[in-house]
Amino acid sequence: YFWKSCIIVLNAVIRHAKRYAALAREMAAEETDAKQREKLLKIADVCEYVPENPARNFHEALQSMQFCNLCKMLENPAQNNCHWGRGDQYLYKYFMQDLENGVPLEEMASQLADLIGRWGTQTFVANSTQKESHQINFGINNVMLGGLNSQNEDCANELSYLFLHLVGLLQLSSPTVGLRWNYDTPDWFMRKAIKTNMETKGGIPLFENDEVVIGNYV
Repeated sequence: YFWKSCIIVLNAVIRHAKRYAALAREMAAEETDAKQREKLLKIADVCEYVPENPARNFHEALQSMQFCNLCKMLENPAQNNCHWGRGDQYLYKYFMQDLENGVPLEEMASQLADLIGRWGTQTFVANSTQKESHQINFGINNVMLGGLNSQNEDCANELSYLFLHLVGLLQLSSPTVGLRWNYDTPDWFMRKAIKTNMETKGGIPLFENDEVVIGNYV
């Protein structure tokens, strides 16, 4: 029964994504601006493909994450947002692949900023009883940056820096961003983190001692 229920839910998620694709195509058909029409058709193509299929690029990966987050909110509005973990690690291959394929950095930065902004500003009210309690976005959406890998090597990369840069520009109190600092954390990454912390008026990113935390799990 459990696995049957999983299939039902996953099929519903796929259908939900395709409804977004259909809406984007309807909007594109009525759009008079050629550039905006092209953008809507691209959105439709992406929503047709993910999350039913594995993402092939940065745009699809981010869109798939947003669908997962949306469905998580529909499932449990009281604890409404996903915890994204090490986003600079599992998104890195898509990010670097697109850069190598000529996708403008500004385009990917805009997409990532849009996703972070949605995590930090959207409040999900599922029913009338939540209108008074859901006045703020209290979903944590924790994103963890940097830190050591299984080979005990620091993992800070270009996408880690971009995350911090966008969070500093947006200056939102959510999503919560953590930084796993350790003895091998690069100076450039720590300097950017401190600057971001000042731009967000403190608290983001949160600094966590990697060696101490890992030591307590070993």
